[in-house]
Amino acid sequence: MELLVVIAIIGILIGLLLPAVQAAREAARRMECTNKIKQLALAQHNHLDTYGYFPSRAGQESLGAKTYYSTAYWNKWLVSTVVGWAFPTLPYIEQMAVYERAAPAYRAVMTDQPLTGLTFHNPYYIDTTNIFAQTQQAFICPSEPNWQSPCEKDTNDGRQSVSNYRCCVGDYLIDPSAWSECHTPRGAFTAGGKRTTTTATILDGTSNTIFFAEGIVYSFNKAKNPVRGGIASVTTLASTSNIATCMAAVRDANDPNFFTGTFTIDTIHGAPGRGYLAAWPPVSSVVCMMPPNSPFCTRASASGGSVYGGNYTTLTSSSYHNGGVNVAMGDGSVRFVSDTVDTGDVNQTITMNWSNATGQSPWGIWGAMGSIDGGESKTL
Repeated sequence: MELLVVIAIIGILIGLLLPAVQAAREAARRMECTNKIKQLALAQHNHLDTYGYFPSRAGQESLGAKTYYSTAYWNKWLVSTVVGWAFPTLPYIEQMAVYERAAPAYRAVMTDQPLTGLTFHNPYYIDTTNIFAQTQQAFICPSEPNWQSPCEKDTNDGRQSVSNYRCCVGDYLIDPSAWSECHTPRGAFTAGGKRTTTTATILDGTSNTIFFAEGIVYSFNKAKNPVRGGIASVTTLASTSNIATCMAAVRDANDPNFFTGTFTIDTIHGAPGRGYLAAWPPVSSVVCMMPPNSPFCTRASASGGSVYGGNYTTLTSSSYHNGGVNVAMGDGSVRFVSDTVDTGDVNQTITMNWSNATGQSPWGIWGAMGSIDGGESKTL
């Protein structure tokens, strides 16, 4: 009898201790994540000291890619469009060896020089011999369970290391097919050579401007499409929509943590987080409009399709941390933003050309933190 009592007490103690242990482990993972995203933000300032401007979301001037559209030949197009902000960050996070193996060839193709003695490491189609197939832990949150998980499209272009950290491109619904919108975004990360970002162009102040936010890596292998980290196809998401359309219409009424139906991505490069090097907006970027961990919506047909071609995409931030996401500000500080952060009036009509607008963000404190020159004094 006494033995049964002892066993029962031990069982109760284990039941009480396990949640505490799990919470402590997650707290440690979140702290490590905080440090990683902080280092990425600080690395942007090292790039600024070297080149006089921050890296771009795409079209790195430091590699000679001064013009976003450049289709003279395939390799030049790749460097101009595919190489995202993570590549020029590598030298400043102790990954100079990887950077130096690829950068000389990139500069050569951008200046029409021969690749004599150089190896062009394709940033788009990656096989096991490509240096970009190496896992880059600096871009992976320790709470991310899918950082090594294979996917149905894990062939050549799916072997690139994943990333949980996305650059902020502003506070507007982006149409990834209209690349010109990204030349003059509301956010800190631009594309091409029409505009470079410096501390002088961040009129709201670096301490009030988000550089990076977290994003869950999309998993192709889940039986159901989760709201957090998943993608919804919303055929009604258009220039007359509001974000409430995405917030409500796509959820399963019987299980609000999942979307109704499924969404099939026809290419790995449309999948959020699937490729730390890639510059495609759904893969590399976030928008401060939808609150953290809310639906990631794209306007596409119900049968699926690429989320970066011809589809408006909300680029929502997300994480496996309870209740919100880590964000790194332009001054290198890190803040935890709650899922309930003020996002203004979610019922107001989305303006597709908001990237060309001026003035305060319509998306509350969250939008104000995403814009670089809205003139807002709002803080968390």
